Amino acid sequence: MQPNNIAVNLKSIFVLTPKLKEILELMDDCCQDSKVTNDPLCMLVTGDTGAGKTTLIEHYIKQIPPVETINSSKIPLLSTTLPENATPVSAAQQLLYDLGDPFYSKTNNIIELTAKLCILIKNCGVEMIIIDEFQHMIEFKSKKVLFRVADWLKMLIIRVKIPIILFGLPYSELILQANKQLSGRFLLRQCLEPFRIKSKKNREYYLSFINAIDKALPFDKISSLASDPNIAKAIYVASKGNLRQIMLLINYAVKKSLKANEHQLSIKSLQYAAELLKLGKENPFSLSHIDLNDIIEPDQNAGWETILDQRKVNSKDKKITIDDLF
Repeated sequence: MQPNNIAVNLKSIFVLTPKLKEILELMDDCCQDSKVTNDPLCMLVTGDTGAGKTTLIEHYIKQIPPVETINSSKIPLLSTTLPENATPVSAAQQLLYDLGDPFYSKTNNIIELTAKLCILIKNCGVEMIIIDEFQHMIEFKSKKVLFRVADWLKMLIIRVKIPIILFGLPYSELILQANKQLSGRFLLRQCLEPFRIKSKKNREYYLSFINAIDKALPFDKISSLASDPNIAKAIYVASKGNLRQIMLLINYAVKKSLKANEHQLSIKSLQYAAELLKLGKENPFSLSHIDLNDIIEPDQNAGWETILDQRKVNSKDKKITIDDLF
């Protein structure tokens, strides 16, 4: 395989971890349950940047493609990504655009937009709505605006009677605190956390993921990414357990090894990739040994930084914690 094709090849690698499997099954449950009730069960999936949310969405979309017929198009799964500083108006317009409406931006009247959206959703046979980057609906918003957003989302669920799955950064859950009725509709809440390595259970989970990637690489031999303790720990230190960082690191390392006509991923190539991506002050692949006790895992509140920094500024540099947000 040519190095230029590696990025595409690695992009297609999807390792079904137990957590991803659980979320996918819950999404299926939401969809199936909505067919026998007018009160759909919705779900919020959160995770820090690079945790795998978008990858999960892309995998799910492939399983439920649009259906083209002679007279119409059926879109069982409507997926959208919200722009920055999104509002109910821009969200409705984006959903209309994703449904193929050429006049999606003709009006800014939220009542008209929502009515049109509900009609199109029904006509296109939409069975589920996925909204990615949902945190853009709540960033830099007052409590009053948050309530309006929550109220619009609740109204949309009631009218279309199909499940909505929200994906966003951890503080996306603030929207559920703004409206108890909306919170009651999102009883399913899942979090895609970074890999951790200190406990035996977490370490086995991480190693199984690394091993699955190793088996999918375009080499004649297994590269021992999981079976060599120092390599596994070095990958973790470089990536901080972040799925996207792991894949980027391996992507560039694989390209380097292929160009060198190597039969497996080499330490030298991993060292090169870590240096190229500036993953940390010290290159972990240059170390002869990494002590497990010296490894620092991601903070439990990873992903909350943006909203905490914003509230800190608004509170005149007062120290703000997550508990202060609720």
